[in-house]
Amino acid sequence: MVEYSLDQGGRWSFLTSLDTIELKAWSSLSIPLPLEAVSHRIQFRWHQLQHSGEFTDHWAIDDVVLQGPPPPLPDLPPFLIAAPSSSTSIAMLWVGVDRAVQYEVQRRQGFGPWSVAATVGSYITYLIDTNVLPQGTYTYRVRAINGSGVSGWSPEATALTLSTMQEWLGRNFGSLIMDDPAILVSPSPDGTTPLLRYAFNLTISEPAYSVTPGRSVSGFPMAWIDSKTRLLTVEYVRRKATSHPDIEYVVESSDSLHGWTASPVEGVVSPIDALWERVRWQDQIPADEKASRFVRVRVVYHE
Repeated sequence: MVEYSLDQGGRWSFLTSLDTIELKAWSSLSIPLPLEAVSHRIQFRWHQLQHSGEFTDHWAIDDVVLQGPPPPLPDLPPFLIAAPSSSTSIAMLWVGVDRAVQYEVQRRQGFGPWSVAATVGSYITYLIDTNVLPQGTYTYRVRAINGSGVSGWSPEATALTLSTMQEWLGRNFGSLIMDDPAILVSPSPDGTTPLLRYAFNLTISEPAYSVTPGRSVSGFPMAWIDSKTRLLTVEYVRRKATSHPDIEYVVESSDSLHGWTASPVEGVVSPIDALWERVRWQDQIPADEKASRFVRVRVVYHE
């Protein structure tokens, strides 16, 4: 006997009975539901009223499928807004629609091709896209999906991510714009400048410190004489060029503190994350061949 319940099993109603004696092989059976049983809360159960004894009447139920008429297509989402939340994230919000089971969010950078940014359930009408780069223009659109297909596309929304400098200024000065750019190169009491702190991943307020070679993700450059190669070595962290940092890093060396030469060798570069990388540079002149040898990392800011 097959029964159904619409109140979480509190009350069971008869649906149909099956003669298992006639089921000699796997068969497909179709059981129509009465109109009053059509509900998303419906539950079913099967039980055998009588049998011919232990180890007899072997049968089973497998692969139960509920089928109904296809729902109408969902409406297209009528509204979508997008805004940058950082240099590497964009937040968006759209209006949900009836009959949606899922939403598909697509993104394109600039005038490039569309790609799927995310697919979310119908109960979600917002998304934070963290797969974006600083100072990039991204356009989004959303459509609803259900068992019958997809809706049309929502109106498009475009957002420009913050630059890495804007994000750093916002976190450290509370503003995305520096009223007086000269502040960036004005030394603080400890001798550092905001520009250098920005370049080497330091906040404006924390004490100045140097990187720990091979481990740090922030700090001013560290220089030492390599004990094996006897070469002057410097290690520092820098913002990746792909993150549009508006700055460049130049390693310079000197026999004195009066004349500096930019190194033609970049050094060994190791990625840290999407924005940062670690650079280890070694001099080409052994320390034993010179009475003195100096190295520095010069930061150039392009407004």
